[in-house]
Amino acid sequence: MRKTLFICMLFLATLSVNAQFGARIGVDFAKAKGTASDSYESATESESYTGYYFGIFGKLYISENFSLRPEVNYYHFPKEESANLVDHVQVPLLFSVDFGDSIELLFGPSASYLFNTKDGVK
Repeated sequence: MRKTLFICMLFLATLSVNAQFGARIGVDFAKAKGTASDSYESATESESYTGYYFGIFGKLYISENFSLRPEVNYYHFPKEESANLVDHVQVPLLFSVDFGDSIELLFGPSASYLFNTKDGVK
């Protein structure tokens, strides 16, 4: 296992000669609406919450138009009155294909770990 990890790190280190690194941070303002009804009356409920996310990423160029883009992102979206508190870490490994200076196509796998949920619901 250590040998495989070392070979992968060595491979990525050789690619990082032409690389870019960055960070991302953001805020999410969300509003959820729901309607409940029975045979006599209906009610609409609304809930607002604010979440945030941050992460780091790298862009390792393999050729002029193709690159690998590993990322590590943390997301926190609280909804205090429900079991929908969302804390998770996402680790995508994206492949990037550049079409000119302004168009970039990203695709690839992503792994996520959900934790810190209210009432242990996942």
